[in-house]
This record gives sequence, structure tokens and C-alpha cells, in this order.
Amino acid sequence: MLNNKPNVLFWMYNFPNYSETFINNQIVWLLDHNVNVLIYTYIKNDLNKGNFDKRRIKEIDQRIILKSDIFPKSKWSRLYKGIKILLRGLFSTDFLKYKRALNSNKYGYGAKSFKHLLFTHFLLNAKIDIVHAHFGPNGIEASTYKEIGLSFKLICTFHGYDIRLGDVRPKGFYDSLFKYSSKIISISNYNYEKLVSFGLDENKIESINNGVLVKDEISNKETNVCNILSVGRLVEEKAFHLALNALSLLKKEYPDIIWKYNIIGDGKLETELKELTKTLGLTAHVTFHLYQNSEYVRQKMLDSHFLLLSSINEALPTVILEAQALKLPVLATNVGDISSVVINNKTGFLTEANLKSIFEGLVKMFSHKDKWNEYGVNGYNIVKREFESEKQMLKLLDVYIKC
Repeated sequence: MLNNKPNVLFWMYNFPNYSETFINNQIVWLLDHNVNVLIYTYIKNDLNKGNFDKRRIKEIDQRIILKSDIFPKSKWSRLYKGIKILLRGLFSTDFLKYKRALNSNKYGYGAKSFKHLLFTHFLLNAKIDIVHAHFGPNGIEASTYKEIGLSFKLICTFHGYDIRLGDVRPKGFYDSLFKYSSKIISISNYNYEKLVSFGLDENKIESINNGVLVKDEISNKETNVCNILSVGRLVEEKAFHLALNALSLLKKEYPDIIWKYNIIGDGKLETELKELTKTLGLTAHVTFHLYQNSEYVRQKMLDSHFLLLSSINEALPTVILEAQALKLPVLATNVGDISSVVINNKTGFLTEANLKSIFEGLVKMFSHKDKWNEYGVNGYNIVKREFESEKQMLKLLDVYIKC
């Protein structure tokens, strides 16, 4: 059993990540429930774009520890800090851990550079009870310090890209994480099955979804035009080119259907997708909003008639849950665990991840326009019953207490 106010370190590569508002929400909820949260990250992004309440930004900022704060770039600074740690810890019970952290035969650069020594000291000095890593590779890095002998409990949540990474990396890629973790959190049945296939003991898996806030909202949708919305990074796996080409076909085959397509998100394919939009003659129909904060996204969802997701690879996208929490029907590709929330002719429609199927899905969606309100209510009920954020956070807190 942990003490009344456990010290939990969130371990991430960059923070805040603007597409991962569920992590930001976890942190705020935990702070409000007497959990002392620190945030370790390589890169700190603009907190004003992290969708935090303005009154919380200073508090969150004070809890961030950058890699450079622990591990200086200068080798002389690292040497100076390392020698001080060793001298002060010479007769302490932690000295054996410091000694293991310097095992260059086992840890190579991590030992020779004093990286593992400095991080070991930080984790001990901060009295971390739990390290909660988000994404598998961060969990692998954190597992090194369990191997060194630190007593914190290691929890790791797998999301999407880390599952895809496990598919392409050699067998055993996550073995050290699986060995030293207390619990691994799966956000979907799809992730659960993948984790087991990677070699994880099912007894270590906890199923906790990325919860969303569910509340009744009043929408004010246009009646003379259908507003279609997509939200996601402009990257290959989101396959926005499929959505654009399918809408181009819709325009040619069904010219009487009046629609607008709004895309929220930025990424490396921005120029390419804008060029495709121009080539397809869709410039007057498509708007790229690029990055926007969560309030802007929420308002666009309220103004939209349905969500379109054309991804070729996903686990269970939080954006679908957020849309359904606002009673939006969803047209989505049947990848990952999306079929658990997008149910044909009940909450929207599923398609295959190809142009022909997405086009046919759009036609189905418009031919069932009279059911859009029903689809929205059905999706809302699923999210309220199974994905409401308070329920998911209580599950997470229970894992912290019991692990």
C-alpha cells in the first residue's frame, strides 16, 4: 500500500503533446485527488497550447523535469555531479545501486556518460513511488532503473505507435519492460491482444481506456450544408488522401449533396495534402485548420454533422470517443478496435481502409441522413457507459494503490 500522497512520475518524450490531451487530463485529475505528480520529459512544448486551465499552467510548469535538468550536456558537469553523488552516497544504503548504474559492461554509454548514475540519484532523491510511462519505448528506458535495483513500481500505458513499433521490431523488443513492470495498461481490446502476442503475461495487463468528459451540449448545426469533420495529425497513417479522394468521387457522382470538409491538425504532409485538394478541385469545399486547442475542436464537433476517420492504422482513437460524447455520428475505417464503438447502422458506419469502401461509406451515411440523430445518441450512450473519464481515472488510481 502506498502512502496517502504517492509520488508519481509521468515519463514521456515530449510534453505537452497537443494531440494527447487525455494525458494532460490525467495529470490534472490526479493532482486534484491528492497524488503528487511530477513530469519527466526530453522536450517541453508551449504549455499555453496544452489545453490546461490558465490557472493551472504555473503549477504544471513547476512539476516538469527536463532531461537536461538531470543529465547536463557538458561531460564535465556530469562528472562533477556524479562524483558528488558517489562521495555523498559512499556509506549509504543506495551505494550499491549507484555502483550498478556505473556497470559499463552492461549499460555501455548509459554508464560511461554517468547518465544512469544521475537518473538513479534523481529517482531516489525525489522519492518516486510510481513511474507511469506513456508509450512502450519510454517504459523500456524506465525499466533500466528497475533492473539497477530501484524500488519504484513501473506502470506503462501503450497507445498506438508503440503497438505498431512492436509489430516491426524483433521479437522480445519489449521484454525488459514486461519483466520489470508491475502493470501494463491497455487502452483497447486490440492493444490487449497485441501485447499478449508480444509476450506479455495477461496477469500484468489492466484495461483502462482513454476516458473522455461526457456532458450534454447544445449544438447549432447548419441545415443547408453538411459539415464533415476530421481531426488528426497530417501523417501517413491517418490517410487523409483517401478521405479527400473519396469526397472528390462523391462530388462527381452526387453533385446535389452540399458539403464542407474541415480538417483539424498539422503535420509533415500539410503541403502535399493541400496540393492534392487543389488538384482534385476541392479548394472551395475543404478547409485546413491546422493545430487548434481542444475548445476549438469541441466547438467544431458541435457544428459538424459527422466525423470522418480514414486511418489505415489505429488502436482506439480518442477523437472518436470525443465526437461520440458530443453525439456525432462517425464514419470510420475498420482498423484496430474501432469496431467496438463504431457499429454499422447504429452509431455510424465502418469501411475498409481503401478509396472504394470509404466512398461507399459516404454514400451510405448520406442515404441514412434521417438516422444521424439516432446514431449520435447511440454513440453517446456507449461512451457514457464505458469511456467516461471519471470512471477510467478511478480505475487508474486503483492500480496505483494496489500495485
